[in-house]
Amino acid sequence: MVGSEPISSTGRRFHWSCTTKKDNHLWFFFQRNALVFEEQLLRECPYTARLIQRQEGRGEKLFAMARQLVLLLWERNQHELVTLAKRSGRQAGQADVGISVISEIQTALRRTLWLFLRDYYHHVSATSEEVFVLENKINYWLDYFMGNYLASYTEYKEGVLQAQREAVDDLSVPVIPVTSTRAILPVVGIIDTHRARLIQERTLQRIAELRREELIIDLSAVVGLGETSFDPGVRAIVCS
Repeated sequence: MVGSEPISSTGRRFHWSCTTKKDNHLWFFFQRNALVFEEQLLRECPYTARLIQRQEGRGEKLFAMARQLVLLLWERNQHELVTLAKRSGRQAGQADVGISVISEIQTALRRTLWLFLRDYYHHVSATSEEVFVLENKINYWLDYFMGNYLASYTEYKEGVLQAQREAVDDLSVPVIPVTSTRAILPVVGIIDTHRARLIQERTLQRIAELRREELIIDLSAVVGLGETSFDPGVRAIVCS
């Protein structure tokens, strides 16, 4: 029994092909209809589709992930599912994919997957109870995949932000040698408690590296010095 024609969110109909006995196995059915699956996936995420048109290679990465995901969801291969999720999440972070795109892809994957599975189970004449049980399992594993995907994406992004902050922190403590024994630290901008502590730590470290005996701290460009903005001990650091 061939399933009814699924209708996409755009209102366009598409057709599954199921002409061989092998199609009774979901993976063979998916392979036969992979292009239809990919077309429907793009229809379900129009914003992402526009990005794919402008960026060569991104579409194939999305389709490759979707193809692997369908197989792993069907097999419920937890180890490989986590591996795919973490790799894809990190790649999305490296490609600077936005959260709005990830959210759209997540929704599109779920909708397209269920259109696909609905027709597959019409094709093999499954009962409503079998479809209901499958729905619970697939939703669980799909959520499991997305949880690991987002965790990997967030971990990569947080690592980038931390590295950028450390680079900025280094630049915010510019100890400049002026003589063989003396250095100067010009401090500019707003100094809060975090930056005051940072200046204390980095300044002492830098002075030791430069082997300078005396440090002049120039506070003339500091904005809004207050009782919590700059530790008094930093104002007159003299290393001997």
